[in-house]
Amino acid sequence: MKIAVTYQNGRTISGHGGRCNRFKVYTIKDNKIDTNTDLEFNKDIVFHNVFHDRVIPFNEHPLSDIDVLITGSMGSGFVMKMAQNGIKAVATPERDSDLAAVNFLNGTLEESAPDDHHHHHHH
Repeated sequence: MKIAVTYQNGRTISGHGGRCNRFKVYTIKDNKIDTNTDLEFNKDIVFHNVFHDRVIPFNEHPLSDIDVLITGSMGSGFVMKMAQNGIKAVATPERDSDLAAVNFLNGTLEESAPDDHHHHHHH
């Protein structure tokens, strides 16, 4: 199992899972964190662009094999699109990525509702 956490500034969980291009990726074994790596990819292929502009097929995305995505904020459309690709997207007020991953595994992660009121589409 793999959990990715939005980690835009390299310190704390950032918001906007769909626009983030830096993540901490945890590999889970026996319901515990086995390894974690920092993953940064080109801003052209943030999830938002993959979903809206089809810049690459989803299965070619560096994070296409994750099971869970944890972020500070996201809209319900993002949750739905991730679910369609077999990924559970979770928003949380938690700011410590290691703690968020552990708490998610323990079933104790505090979750926020999807945040739709400041979602703007620029076309």
